[in-house]
Amino acid sequence: MYWYHKETKHSYYSVRTNPNRMDWNLQPSTYKNYPNSFEKFTLDKAHPWHSIIYYAASISTKKYYPSGTHRFLRVNPSAGALYPNEIYFQARGVDGFEDGLYHYEVQSNRAVLLYRLKEGEGIEPYMAYERAMEGLL
Repeated sequence: MYWYHKETKHSYYSVRTNPNRMDWNLQPSTYKNYPNSFEKFTLDKAHPWHSIIYYAASISTKKYYPSGTHRFLRVNPSAGALYPNEIYFQARGVDGFEDGLYHYEVQSNRAVLLYRLKEGEGIEPYMAYERAMEGLL
């Protein structure tokens, strides 16, 4: 097991001889998007349940750089990392949502229905709840 740490740790030599530069032409998308085969609907900020998700994870502003490029900043920052936070949630008995498991698609401000809940299903047991909970989890 310790061989892994020995082989992958940084040293004075490794840091200075390997440029470890990012190829910005190969930068991955900063947004996770599911294929259009999934059911998606736009969230309305005026809707109370939709606004909870919007204000917890949406795009807050557009930042411009001297080079002319820009980036969208989120309300839950990742310190510039390329692996921003993703919001997955369950809705049960919530006005404006079908009972199911969802992903919040930040770039388009849409909820993506990943799975329709059937009777007796849900994430509650994984959260130490013994019964189905209504609302957003």
